[in-house]
Amino acid sequence: MKNFQIKAFFIATIIIPLMVGCGGPPQNNSLLMEAERAYSQAESDSLIVMKAPVALKEAEEALEQSQQIWKEKGEKDLVEHYAYIAHQKTKIARETAQLNAAQDEVERAESERKEVLIEA
Repeated sequence: MKNFQIKAFFIATIIIPLMVGCGGPPQNNSLLMEAERAYSQAESDSLIVMKAPVALKEAEEALEQSQQIWKEKGEKDLVEHYAYIAHQKTKIARETAQLNAAQDEVERAESERKEVLIEA
């Protein structure tokens, strides 16, 4: 009985932690997943696609860089660095699209104002 307890203790304190520690890296990276989600939403937004294509392309490139490093099992810090950049560039694309749409609206209103003044 004593021998069994020693074996059980050995397994619990030595073997199990080693097995858990050898589980490998996590299957997901939350920052990368968040960047992918944000980019996917931006890519499906026609306003962003039309009004901020360059900024959206920059976000895509940073996201692809992060995904590539992740697939190659590269450094977690690099994966997260490029995921962060992709997420920020996606936000920039969204804001750029809104700004460009607002500027277009101002130009349209200015043109309409000029027409009204000419008619008066």
